[in-house]
Amino acid sequence: TWKFIPEEMVNTTVTGSRPRAGSTGDHLMMRLAFWSVLIGLSLLITDLQALEKCSVGVTRRGTPIEGWAQANYFDLDFQGQRILVVGGVYDQESVERVKRLSDQFDSTSKRSVAFIPDLYPDAEKGNVIVEQDLAHFYRSSGNPEVQYLIGWAAYHVTDCIVILSPSAQTGVKANEVLFKHHGGEFLDTELIVPDEPLGYPSAILAGSKHYGIRLEVIELPSPQRRMTDHHWITKLSEVSTKSAARLDFQKRVLDVDEKTEQLLAVYGRSMKTISYIPALAMMAQYQSHRYGRKNGLPVAQLNRIVESHLKRPLPDNGSGIAGHLVLFSALESTNDDAWKLACKERILEVADLYHTRPTEYQGQRLMPYHSEMSDAVFMGGPILALADTVTREFNDPRYSVACTSHLQACAKMNQLANGLYQHSPQDSAAWGRGNGFAALGTSICLGFLSPETEGYEQVQANFVRHIEALVKHQDKTGSWHQVIDHPESYPEFTSTCMITSAIVLGIQSHALKMADYQSVILRARQATLRRIAPGGFINDVCTGTGKQKNLRAYYDREAIQGRNDRAGAMALLLFTLLEEVELNESKR
Repeated sequence: TWKFIPEEMVNTTVTGSRPRAGSTGDHLMMRLAFWSVLIGLSLLITDLQALEKCSVGVTRRGTPIEGWAQANYFDLDFQGQRILVVGGVYDQESVERVKRLSDQFDSTSKRSVAFIPDLYPDAEKGNVIVEQDLAHFYRSSGNPEVQYLIGWAAYHVTDCIVILSPSAQTGVKANEVLFKHHGGEFLDTELIVPDEPLGYPSAILAGSKHYGIRLEVIELPSPQRRMTDHHWITKLSEVSTKSAARLDFQKRVLDVDEKTEQLLAVYGRSMKTISYIPALAMMAQYQSHRYGRKNGLPVAQLNRIVESHLKRPLPDNGSGIAGHLVLFSALESTNDDAWKLACKERILEVADLYHTRPTEYQGQRLMPYHSEMSDAVFMGGPILALADTVTREFNDPRYSVACTSHLQACAKMNQLANGLYQHSPQDSAAWGRGNGFAALGTSICLGFLSPETEGYEQVQANFVRHIEALVKHQDKTGSWHQVIDHPESYPEFTSTCMITSAIVLGIQSHALKMADYQSVILRARQATLRRIAPGGFINDVCTGTGKQKNLRAYYDREAIQGRNDRAGAMALLLFTLLEEVELNESKR
């Protein structure tokens, strides 16, 4: 199962005493539902308040692209038209037009409006779009601004992007999908679909198809006597039919149970080489049988996959070490003593790399193959904690001491004064997944280890400080970003899954209190669900990366749009954890 806490420790506090009944966070799902209502009410209230500042992206020079939006723009339950008004594409006059418009609209049940006054804050106008700008988000060398526009608009399910064009333009331009939506005419004005495939209306549509959300775009000419910008946008907000973006998004179910079934049909069904990515997905496959899921692989088939790796050479990298966490699920899959013994022996062989290939950081011992990266918290710590559960009956403290030493070394190496983790000592950038690795790895260890373990208290304190720092940077929709403390970077999928999973595990091990994190979990859950389309298609997944030299390099790590084994594994991790909590609460 995904409960990383040995059964005899489930009701043990950090001090070893019994907790008060219900102190672990009674009825998680009831609390989440309660907070869902409160969040909905708060959004209704904020509709009447001022525009909220939002970060859209970052230019090639590193300048944040900023905008403003009405509060219900970020609410997935909002059923009115979401309209995004953009300036700075063709001239500076449009920047002022957007600023003026931002003072003219109130939020209503029919519309919510967002404004990006200047998409190109480093220049007088936008750059020419080339074919390479329509994919490989968000690493364009010449026009990352248009990629961030596409990604932000698609993520927020924008019904129509309104680009304010220069005074020289007389007609109203649209892309093909908006043209069809309005039958080629809007407000008694014939819409023009330009022939240029790389003009802004058509190019934004082409790029958004990579995201799986088709965006409708209209370009409005300079205000004329009979038609002001305000009038155009007011009429757009009165459109009753659903946009292409809304129809595409409705294919993405927002139900954990159904989404889990979709993911199980795609991910965790093979493991050519043992590594953490297929291992996490396979652990979810094992767990699926606890819930009687139809798309999970049979346990016997999963065991055959695992068995093929038990006698292979020991891993020579962190991912291979972490991949052996799948043996935790394999151990619990059967009562076959020979199978259990084989799994335990392999766990200890891998954990013994700590002793047979010694390495240290500033005098502190840790697992090999750490590469000085924050990833090492997850790659090396949990296997040592798992080994401790295997040998605990023999009163052998070797692995528990090794685990806390490893975690303390990792914190000394990369945990910053503000509580976040830099990815490596090479640069202080707090990479999103790097923080996910640190949070998740520590939370797993805290669940496995006895609170009486030497160094446990310090490890727990570092973990709590880390989570408290992370929560400050969760965005309005529930996501954490590619660089945690830079909201102009894109909302990254795997870090959101991993950090949320770490919080749930932290609550299980009593390091965290449910009352402090129930709304955080709810928002993150929704942020995850909204980015998974049928067939295992997932948005905004940072590609694999080693340590980078500077902040710009982390901005430029590609955000993959589509099927992705790493993202599927992390989503399954989160969903099975949430369902396990729900199952346990239903038994109370």
